[in-house]
Amino acid sequence: MPSLSASNAQGRAARYPCHACSRSFDRRDVLRRHMLIHERNRPLPKSRKKACIPCSRSKIRCLGELPTCSACDKRSLACQYAVPRPESQPRDRRESTSPASSTLDRSMNADTPGWSASTIPASVEQNSGSLHDPSSNLATSIGSGQSWNTQSHAPGDSQPYRVGLTSANPTVETTDFRPSPSSNSDMMGLLHNDFNSNLDWLLDPQPDILPWLDHGDYSMGDCFSNIFGASFPTFESHLQRTGQSVPASPPSNASMQTSMPPISGLPTPNPREDCGPDDPWPMAWHASKIHRLRLPPLEAPVDFVHRPYFSPHTYIDTNILTEMQRLVNMCSVDIQDLELPAASKLNHCIDLYFVNFSQVMALVHRPTFDPRASIVVTLAMVAIGVLYSDFTAAKKYSYSLSELIRKILVLMEEYDRRFVRTEDHLTAQLLQGFHGYCSGSQRLFELSETSRGSLVTNARRMGLFNKETADSISPPTEIGPAWLDWIRKERLRRVGWGVYIYDASVSYLHNVRPYLTIGEVAMTLPSMDLEWDAESAQSWVALHSRSGESSHKLTLRSLMRSLFDGSPQPMDRFKIGSHRALIVSTLVRMIWSNKELIGNPVHDLIGDTEDQDRVAPLIPALDMFLESPLADRDLRTQKQATNLVRRLSLVHIGHLYAAGELMNWLYPLLRCRDIDGTLERRMRQWKTEKPRQVRDATFHAAQIIGLVHHFADNGPYQVFAVFHAGVILFYMAMLLSYPDDTRVGATPEVSSPMEHLQLDFLGLPKDDMAVRAARWVEDGRPVMIGLHGVPDLCSEQGRLQVLEKTADMLSQMELVWGVAGNLRKVILRLRDRL
Repeated sequence: MPSLSASNAQGRAARYPCHACSRSFDRRDVLRRHMLIHERNRPLPKSRKKACIPCSRSKIRCLGELPTCSACDKRSLACQYAVPRPESQPRDRRESTSPASSTLDRSMNADTPGWSASTIPASVEQNSGSLHDPSSNLATSIGSGQSWNTQSHAPGDSQPYRVGLTSANPTVETTDFRPSPSSNSDMMGLLHNDFNSNLDWLLDPQPDILPWLDHGDYSMGDCFSNIFGASFPTFESHLQRTGQSVPASPPSNASMQTSMPPISGLPTPNPREDCGPDDPWPMAWHASKIHRLRLPPLEAPVDFVHRPYFSPHTYIDTNILTEMQRLVNMCSVDIQDLELPAASKLNHCIDLYFVNFSQVMALVHRPTFDPRASIVVTLAMVAIGVLYSDFTAAKKYSYSLSELIRKILVLMEEYDRRFVRTEDHLTAQLLQGFHGYCSGSQRLFELSETSRGSLVTNARRMGLFNKETADSISPPTEIGPAWLDWIRKERLRRVGWGVYIYDASVSYLHNVRPYLTIGEVAMTLPSMDLEWDAESAQSWVALHSRSGESSHKLTLRSLMRSLFDGSPQPMDRFKIGSHRALIVSTLVRMIWSNKELIGNPVHDLIGDTEDQDRVAPLIPALDMFLESPLADRDLRTQKQATNLVRRLSLVHIGHLYAAGELMNWLYPLLRCRDIDGTLERRMRQWKTEKPRQVRDATFHAAQIIGLVHHFADNGPYQVFAVFHAGVILFYMAMLLSYPDDTRVGATPEVSSPMEHLQLDFLGLPKDDMAVRAARWVEDGRPVMIGLHGVPDLCSEQGRLQVLEKTADMLSQMELVWGVAGNLRKVILRLRDRL
């Protein structure tokens, strides 16, 4: 047992020495009071290389290089250094007597980078837990470039110190203004799976596919310093950090405003590197780091030669290319990274746009198209047309160009606020929004979702949805001006219908509420495509006079009412294919609205009788537009066949949304939110109460797979149709394979071989397979259902095969539309659960 003298010797050895006068003290509080004597005369610590904050947290060796250490460079991290005390600032006793500093031991924190007693307020000290934990929230806050001052009065002061959130070290990197994309925070992982939109979660939250440069662009600070104050470093701060001389300049008003005191008692949020689970200011979506944009090189194949599709005035020449480059350069400080490719490549992209995408949304009049008339519209067309090309890095170029177009639109909006309500702005924004939804880029998807409301509002304020007045046709001697006047009005009319279709499509493609109501749409329906594609005024006059005046006065309201007012042969009025597509889209939009009513939280308490009565008349009207794609196949052009297949796919999607709450259950099931099995029980109950709806949804989902399998095209709508159809077939196969199903084939009592039924058959309605499929939907007779390549859908192997088939179809579509790759990942994750 140790003696008492030995214990006293250990106690004396454990006393607290003073580093200034070598005196020792037995108690730490006595040492703190003693340190006040040496506060003014205490020499500053010698300057030495400090480890950066990421290396200090990771406890690895840091060589302290500037502006980025080698360790952070290898790990692709943002290198940050602690904020040092300026040598010209004297140590004042009034700082050390503040309530916050009196609770800290400077000797214990001497080796901790960025720690200073004068930078911590008392309010933070009381609520922050352990102040000495470098991984705590407060350490992250101070280490990321912000410092605190407290308002205190020292004895004998004539006036208090000015307090506030002082400016951070001006040498902090711009990457401080975002969380790390590879954050290991549990909160981040939770929030990335919970979004308001139904398709945001399908997009990869990791670093986007947009090609960016490094963040070391110090000249960007001058552009944004007036907006963000001291959050961004200036070029002078870069000179100070690198040891270069800085020219003297008077202090600016922006720098003086950063020292204004905040509201007392309230914590001030600041940008930081990471967001921990105890973050008091959680955000649903942390912003990504700020970079400058670059356009990757657009390399063409060796044998590439642009062969013009259309007349020469449609294409870009040297003068137009110069104007386009000048407009692009206005949106960037470093113009060498935004060099446009050769005019021949841009012209090839314009050709691909007219050949492929104009069938989806005909907004630009090709015969009179002039690329110089609206450069921003021309760039938007190039961003879409390049996706159909075989150029190297076509998708990256398209995404970067789309981001650049957004900057141009913002620049033009700020230059003249009237620009937001012009035809050029609406056309470019509409193309941008459509491209963003289907690109697969998380950034572009967000921009499309946020700009959709402003797009609809601007179109509404322009009066594009208002009722039109009839104009008389000019005499034949003035057919040239009359044609140009008709083109101008038809362009605006098609832009209005494009906004309507674009807004309505988010309901049945993304399961999101549209902004525009059907009752607002009162403009005349668009003219037939033959008039729109007329190459000259003479051709237009011949087609326009033959079509008759009645066809130019049709409205959506009159055609919709003809389907339900008992008119004989209502389909005779739908001779134009674009009119049929608009009516089908409107009917599906109405069915979706009813589905939204069914999903309200008190629907089961109110009852669903009236809701079902609303849907019942819509289904027969929707079925009027069903027809076999194989009938009269030899009499259709490729464009007519493509439009027919897209319209039929939309009809089948309408049946899926009419199947009760099926589409409301789909996304929670894919998100693995059915932890307690509530959704599975509700689906089984739905199958027991309404087995016909289950069989009907299975049939129409199989029809979508069959249509796209036999008539594949590069349409973006087909991507979402195939994805929903494949997932629904997977879950419907599980429901139909349950023991309580009416499918007798699953029971051992059946000894005779079962009848096989192929649900994706596309023959005529009178064919034997089509008749048996309709009979099975009605009465559920015992059959073995399957698809092409899936003999038995209800078996475990069949469910796996349908997922594999869906993934293969999405892989082919991914060549053009990047969102198919995101949806394919969801299908494969669903397959891996089996």
